Formats: sequence, structure tokens, C-alpha cells
Amino acid sequence: MTNEEKSLIVLGVVLFFVIILTLLGIREKKEKRNKILKRIKTSYGRINKKKVSPLRFDGLKGYLNKHNDNSVLIDDITWHDLDMDRLFTMLNSTQSSCGEEYLYYMLRKPIHNNEDRVGLDNDICFMADNSRQDIRVKIQEELAGIGKYDNNSIYDHLDYTSSIADKCKSGTHIFSLLFLIVSIAMIFISTGIGIILVIAAISYNILSYYRIKSEILPYMNSLKYVMGLYKAGKNITGYKDDFKESQALSNRINLVENATQALKPFAKKSGFVFASAYGGQSIFSFLRDYFNMLTHFDLIMFNKMIKNLDASYDDVDRLIGNLGYFDSIIAIGSYREALDAWCKPAYEEGSIGIKAKNMYHPYIENPVKNSFDAGSCMLLTGSNASGKSTFLRTVALGIIMGQTIVTVCADTFSSKDLYVYSSMSLSDNLLKGDSYYMAEIKAIKRILEAKDMVKGSIIAFVDEVLRGTNTVERIAASSQILKYFESNNISCYAATHDIELTSLLEDKYNNYHFEEDISDGDITFNYKLNKGKATSRNAIELLRSLGFGSDITDNAKKMAEIFSQNGDWKLV
Repeated sequence: MTNEEKSLIVLGVVLFFVIILTLLGIREKKEKRNKILKRIKTSYGRINKKKVSPLRFDGLKGYLNKHNDNSVLIDDITWHDLDMDRLFTMLNSTQSSCGEEYLYYMLRKPIHNNEDRVGLDNDICFMADNSRQDIRVKIQEELAGIGKYDNNSIYDHLDYTSSIADKCKSGTHIFSLLFLIVSIAMIFISTGIGIILVIAAISYNILSYYRIKSEILPYMNSLKYVMGLYKAGKNITGYKDDFKESQALSNRINLVENATQALKPFAKKSGFVFASAYGGQSIFSFLRDYFNMLTHFDLIMFNKMIKNLDASYDDVDRLIGNLGYFDSIIAIGSYREALDAWCKPAYEEGSIGIKAKNMYHPYIENPVKNSFDAGSCMLLTGSNASGKSTFLRTVALGIIMGQTIVTVCADTFSSKDLYVYSSMSLSDNLLKGDSYYMAEIKAIKRILEAKDMVKGSIIAFVDEVLRGTNTVERIAASSQILKYFESNNISCYAATHDIELTSLLEDKYNNYHFEEDISDGDITFNYKLNKGKATSRNAIELLRSLGFGSDITDNAKKMAEIFSQNGDWKLV
């Protein structure tokens, strides 16, 4: 066998393995894409059940913090009272971090302009239309290519990267390159000195290269995410013809296109930098690595990328906002598809209250639906565990969902535009030294102060007004607070165990109640809303149903009857 034949065999073997590896790479890429497409298609129209890390919720505030234009947001107390982390989780079928942050931004920032609400609804409906399933899936696939970040906000990483822009000077790297070139040239003048200088230059360049590269590696993930945004944005603009029927979404596509054009200088340098940072094990990778060690070429390109990114910060921000918007409206459309029943809210500025038909709580499986036309103020009574608190949360969530995602869990829902505040799930603030009562009155005080801050109408949801203090002062103070709400045009839906309030406020508040059925020592609830004040109490019967002895329950019942008859307490 001649040397030429041996060489051909070796070359053939090498080519065989190259082809095999290439085919395996293509197959792996295809399988990954098919897996993503399957997830996208099967998850659409389903409530998301994948939980979000509590640490991630801190990071979700990034877009909101960057774009809060002093609008009135859903404040932290109301967000906590209504457990809106859970609402976000149910909605969060987004494919990217920018989608997650934009969706969170939407839920915290209600729209108080009907034209903007209609515009948002039009965009949601456009993307949810079954005839556009193909383009919707394509958009989601591109967004999935961006991926989801860690627990930090995208903006944390962008700001972190921008903070070193002024330090990214290439003078040191250019000096290293010139030092090597001069050293090589010196060999032709004085071989001995030239060799010594070349050794010195190589040593210096390699040592400084690894020192500097270890310092920049933490910034590489930020650059990779921006590249993900760039690629997704560039690919999505290729579908612009599919959005001709929607002027609003076409405008957003144009903004995405302009942003990707501005990021081209950044993108052009990315290939070499990322190949160097995340290179493979091929002979070409080794050659490239040695070239970079000697010339610092990838570090020079890295510095230019950082400077390009810093100069294009606003363009990256536009990409995040517009791509996040597409991700969010698709997620909202998916959520609508998953609901048994929903409606678009109707806003009537002349309305004096809230009207709803078959309204239900979005977090509850097989919920009981209620209809009501309660006016601007409602006082809700009823026994323990009968559904008062859940009803208040249902209405508050309905208002907010109507203003943020134009979707209410009801057959019909109408009201005037309202700013929602609540005082429902308070707890002792031990860190601030607040008792339950102190936390309560501070929460209510903020509602009174909000009246002077917002330009529209306020609605307050209060569960068990001033429960943290004694009965006599609670009834006196809470009746005056509720009276103040009504007389100062603050709508209020409040729940109470103090039946006395229903009489004191019957000319200012519409009375509604929930009932229970007691049979053979068991208590059952139908969770249906009824007009009028409650006529029964069940606290003592609940003790009995849970196995408390008759020496407690019978005597308690006797004491309650004595007090009801003559207004005096007597221990029996």
C-alpha cells in the first residue's frame, strides 16, 4: 500500500467521523426543536402550574422598576392580600425572561384608559385567533430561543455589564500585540535578543490573557442574553407581513426591527468572542485559543461589544419591552382559552356600583358563581368560613384583571373605572414593632391618603374592620371609618362579624350575607350570596362540630343568649 493510499484512507476515516458528528448534531438540534414545539403546542390553552421561585419574584420587578412613570400601581399590601403571585403563576406560560418581566409589569400597572384597554384586547385577540396558530407558534419558538434567566432581572445584568464600559480599554491588549510583533521582528536583527523578547512577549501575553479573561467571564452570560434578544428580534421581523392586519402590532414589529438594526455592530463581534468563551475540543478550537492568547484578539472584540452594548442600551430596552409584550399577550390568550367562562369588562363612567353575573374566583377549582348588583358600598355579613373573604377577593381580582389583562372571570361584569386598595390579610409586623391593630390602621390610613393621590375613583376592600381591638371601640371606630368612606365617594366592600354595623350603616351600605346549614351537628356552606343582613351565627357550633365538649359549647351558648336578652355578660 502506497503512502498516497494510506493518506486517502486516513482522510476518508476523518471525513466519515466528521459526517457522523455533523449528522448527530443536526439530529440533536432537530430533537430539541421538536421538544420545544411540542411543549409550546400542548401548553397553550392550559393553566400554568409550574411554580415560580420566591427569589425570582424579586427579579421580575426589573422591567417595572425601569418603566414606572409614576403611575398608580397595585401596591404591595393589595398584591399580597389577593395573592397575586398566584395569578401571575397561572398566567405565566411565557417563553422568555423578558416575557415574564413584562407580564409582571402588566399585572402591577392597571390601565385606567379605555382606549388603551381596547387596544390591548385587540392585540390579545389577534394573536389568539385560531387562524393564526402557525405564526403564533413561530413567534413563541423564537422567544423560547431567548430562554429564561436566573433569579435576577435582565436589567440587573445589563446594568452590571454597562458598569464596566468605561473600563473596557484595549490599550493593554494592543500593547501586547505590538510587543509580540516587535519581538518577532527583532529576531531578524538580533536573533538572540529577538528570541528572548519573543519568549518574554509570549509569557506576558498568556499570563495577562488568562488574568483578564477570568475577570470578564461573569459578563458573558449578559452578552449571550442580548444576543438571544437580537436573534429572536431579527427572526421575528421576518414575519412582519403576517401582522399587516394589525397596525399596533406592525408598529411594534417595526420597533423591533429598528432595534436589531442598531445592534448589528454588537452582533458582528459576537461570533468570535462567544466561540472563544464557549469553544469546543476540535483542532480549530485549540488553534483559535492559542491565537487569542498571543494576540488578545477576542478580548479586544469583547471590549468593543461592551461599548456597543452601552451605546445601544435603549435599543436593548426596546427589544425587551416589545418582545416581552408579544410573549405576554400570547400567554394571556392561552389563559383565556383555559377558562371555563370569562368576559371583557364594560366600563360605565356614570355607574354607581358593580354589576356581575356568575362571577367566580379564578384560583378555585369548581367554584361557586355569584351574581350581584350591589351599588358602590356593600356590607357583607355571615358566619365563619361561609365565603365572605373569598367573595371580597373575587370582586377585587375581577376589577384588577379587567384593567390589566381585559379578562374577568364572569359571564358579564361592569363598573366604572376604579383604583383598588385592600386591607384583608394583615399580620403583626414584628420587624417594625407593629401589633396587628397598628398594622390594620396603617393599612386603612393609606387608603384614606390615596384619595388625594389618584385622579379617579377608589374602591376599598376591607375584611373584618379593626378586628385587632375590643368590641366596643371596634364597632364605634369601624362605623365611623365606613361612614367616612361612603361620604367621601370611596366605594367600599367590607366584611364584618359585627351585626350591629348592618343597622348603623343600613342607609349607606347595601347589606348582603352568606348562610350555612346545620344538620345533625354538621355545618355545610353553599357559598351563595344573599341580599340582606345575616341572621345566624355559628362560631359555637363550629366548636361543637370539631369535637369540643358540651361543657364548653353549651355554657358558651347560654352566655350568648343571656347577653342577647339583657346586654350583660354572666359567666355560667
